Amino acid sequence: MAQWFTALILAGVASVQAADDSVRLDRALRTAARGTAAIDDLRLETQCLDGGRFVQAAAYGSGIAIWNGERQGTLTRAQALAVVKAFARERFASMPASFGGEEDEGRRMAVKMTCRVRAVAGGVSKDVIQLEEGRQSRALKRLATAILDAARAATQSSRPIHSLDEGLTSIAAGRLAIETLRITLRSGGGAGVRDAGRAGWVIRLDGHDLEVEPDGGPLVRRRLPESDVRELARVLADGRFAQLPVNIRTPDLTDVTVAVLGHEHGVQARPFAGESAQPDIEARFQRAVAPLMSLRHQ
Repeated sequence: MAQWFTALILAGVASVQAADDSVRLDRALRTAARGTAAIDDLRLETQCLDGGRFVQAAAYGSGIAIWNGERQGTLTRAQALAVVKAFARERFASMPASFGGEEDEGRRMAVKMTCRVRAVAGGVSKDVIQLEEGRQSRALKRLATAILDAARAATQSSRPIHSLDEGLTSIAAGRLAIETLRITLRSGGGAGVRDAGRAGWVIRLDGHDLEVEPDGGPLVRRRLPESDVRELARVLADGRFAQLPVNIRTPDLTDVTVAVLGHEHGVQARPFAGESAQPDIEARFQRAVAPLMSLRHQ
């Protein structure tokens, strides 16, 4: 089903990019394109209208390709490098945060996004969106098409997974790439008994890439070793995270969502009024998320 996103929803995408970040991204893309730097940590993504519907695709320098968040495939080094070279050639790092849109400020709220392209390289990231009206960027469209074509071809013969359990078990066993794993965990924030008055924090894991963001504090980014990510998946699989209730009564707030290739499960653990305690379920939940919680302090 085709999806349309308003410019208002994506206002955060158009946040000001620091000049030094653009320089770092451009340097990372160009050195990778010349073959003078490793490309394994590069991630190139798009969410774009294709054949009348929105589709998503991602191409990683490591050779992993993901089509529409549902199937994983493999790119040769030459195929991955071709996409990287396109980003360097089109000077993606120097592009504005958005193209198009109405000149009349009163009509901007109705403008829809038709394409989004993202690059992560050199420790920085950049998003560029194309809006429905106004100036259309052929260069941005070419980059979106390069990612879509590469991911579509790489995943044509790939089979989808059928459950989150299967996905977590496959990541733990090395049958799926860690790039297919997405986790968001929020804890604290004064919503529970023990955490009352304390600032909360959020962990976001996207494959290798980890973000730890305390409320009102600086965002910390780092990359996890592959073995650590596979161990996280193993603990979640062993704890049967996908079968946990969506609401669990606990003294403090912990809200967790885990996704693998189109399969997702969220659990909100908090002091729900009027619900009976389930010690076995709470203990299972705490064991499953303990390695995630520990990432905040590593």
